[in-house]
Amino acid sequence: MLLALDGILHEARVYRNRNLNKRLEYASMAFIHVIVATGVAMVGTGAGGLAGKNAKASDQTNLDVGMALLVACWAILTIWALWTLKDCSEKTIPGVMEGKLLLHGVLLATVFVGIRVLYGLIAESTQKRNLNPVTGSLAIRNVLELLLELITTLILVFVGFRTRYIGSYNRRMVETGET
Repeated sequence: MLLALDGILHEARVYRNRNLNKRLEYASMAFIHVIVATGVAMVGTGAGGLAGKNAKASDQTNLDVGMALLVACWAILTIWALWTLKDCSEKTIPGVMEGKLLLHGVLLATVFVGIRVLYGLIAESTQKRNLNPVTGSLAIRNVLELLLELITTLILVFVGFRTRYIGSYNRRMVETGET
């Protein structure tokens, strides 16, 4: 979900501000992707080690550091989206309204992704049995995992559907030489 939010946030930024520094934009996207991938790998390594018969202290450390990386990426994406919200000087250019819709979808989705990521951090850090994502309470798992991810997915699909013709603005701008 974090990678999806990063990609959609990038699209929203491009449509809202045509004068973005493309190198900086792609470098920041690559940075977020690498940090999320590292966090997921560390969580997987740590959780796999803890589930095995010979759990080591480094497994818990990997798990905690991986979750911290995911929470940090979520915070960075949220701040970046809020920063993008205020940064729009050209409101009359075609595609800006669609970019605004994408941005609002990302901001709404970050709330649910944040709850999901923080739940994962708390569940793995405290090691409480009822919060465990595998053996915990079915109600907690459904609400804090499945439902949050479903809501996030529906939000992103909705804004994607609403902005599905945004590519025609780009083609028109290229054809008329407005870029």
